[in-house]
Amino acid sequence: DKLRKLTGSLIKAAKGKKIDNTGFVFKSKLKEKDWVEVVSEISGLADYSFSKYKSKPKKKTEQETKIQRIFLGTKKTIELEKIVKEKIIISENVNLVRNLVNENAKDKNPLLFAKKTKEICIKAKIKFNVIDSKQLEKMHAGLILAVGRGAEEQPRIVVMQYNGGK
Repeated sequence: DKLRKLTGSLIKAAKGKKIDNTGFVFKSKLKEKDWVEVVSEISGLADYSFSKYKSKPKKKTEQETKIQRIFLGTKKTIELEKIVKEKIIISENVNLVRNLVNENAKDKNPLLFAKKTKEICIKAKIKFNVIDSKQLEKMHAGLILAVGRGAEEQPRIVVMQYNGGK
């Protein structure tokens, strides 16, 4: 937990100083794969910001810094490469969900949410099913339908099925 907080703080400090390349080398009791796992994931999460609705900076120096490269002071191995790739995928998808949550309410109604989820599922080869209001009625999902009556868009539920890459 301390390593997670430290990594997040270091990434945020680097961004604050406009440093877009950073490195990590640890001398620790932790196994190398364990700290590489933490640093790989937290780096992607700490680099997140939602600035879609912010006005564009007038000067280049006012632009937000995005971390471009992180150097891990380790020997490159297939095992560590696999861990880094997996943690990058996890942090990118957590940040995708953060973007969806931070979106304007009018831009994430049930129809638009279902469309966006469909795009994501097709790209990631995840099985999905969108349940519309007619199907919800057949399922006797009265509470969902009652809440949805107050909205402009009909309610929908997206069911995603992931079987571990099989």
